[in-house]
Amino acid sequence: MKCIASNARDFVILTLFQRVSTMFSSALLRKFLFFIFLISLAGGISAQETGRTRKAISSFERARKAFFLRNYAAALKELKIAVDEDSTYAEAYLLMGDLRSETGQPSAAVVAYKKAITVDSAASPQVYFVIANIQFALGKYDDALSYYFKYISQQRTDPAKVKFALKNKSLCEFRIAAIRHPVPFNPVNLGDSINTDGFEYINALSVDGSRIFFTRRSLGEHGNEDFFFSVHQQDAWGLAHDLGPPVNTAGDEGALCLSPDGSQLFFAACTRNDSYGSCDIYTSR
Repeated sequence: MKCIASNARDFVILTLFQRVSTMFSSALLRKFLFFIFLISLAGGISAQETGRTRKAISSFERARKAFFLRNYAAALKELKIAVDEDSTYAEAYLLMGDLRSETGQPSAAVVAYKKAITVDSAASPQVYFVIANIQFALGKYDDALSYYFKYISQQRTDPAKVKFALKNKSLCEFRIAAIRHPVPFNPVNLGDSINTDGFEYINALSVDGSRIFFTRRSLGEHGNEDFFFSVHQQDAWGLAHDLGPPVNTAGDEGALCLSPDGSQLFFAACTRNDSYGSCDIYTSR
C-alpha cells in the first residue's frame, strides 16, 4: 500500500508525538488530539505530489481551518466530502477522529482512527496508542489489549508510553479474565442496627473485625455528617452509637480511618472554630 506520509513528514509526526504526556485523561487526550491535528498542518502538499484530487485536498484544507475555529459541524461536512472523493485519505480520517473525540464521541473516533490505519499501514504508531487508551476508558478491554500490543510491537515508540501501555496491557488481561470468570457475590444488608433511612458509608473496620466505624448523613438538603460505630456481637452487629463530641460536632466529619494498631482515629472535619480554613485533618485517641 502506498504510504501517504514522506520520510521527512514521518519525522515531524514522531517528534510531535514524543512531546505528548504518557498519562491518559480527558485534558491530556485533548492535547494529544491537538498534536494529531498539527500533523495535518505540517502538510501543505500539492495534489500532484500526493496523487489526490484537488477537490479532496480543498475540502480537507477547509476542514482543518473549521476545526481550528471549533466549527465542528462545518469541519465534519468537509471531511466527509474529502473521504468520499478519496477513500484513502488517511489524514482526513485522523482529523475526523480528533473531531469525534473533541465532541465527546469516543466510539466514533475509534472508527475514524481505525480507518486511517486501514488505508495507510504506515500511519504513526501513536494512533495505536490513542485507540488503545480510548477503548480502555470505554471498558472494551479486548480491543484495548490488541491495540496496546500493536503499539508496543512498533519500532518508532516512546519508552515512557511503552511503559504506560505495558501497565494498561496487564490491567486489560486481568479485567478480561475477571469478567470471563466472575466469582460469586451476594451482598447482605447489615440491618437496621446500622442502616437508617439516611445515608451510611463505611470508613474503617478494626483489625480484629469486632468494630465497624462509619459515617452517617441525615436526610435533608443540608444533612449533617457524623461518625458512628457498632460492635459485633454473636454473629450480628449491635445498635450503632454516635461517637459524640469532641469528634462529632455541628459541622461535617468524614473520611475516617484507623491507625494500624487501632488506637487512633484520623479524619477530616470542616468549618470548625480551630480550623485553618475549610476542611482540616484531625486525630483522636
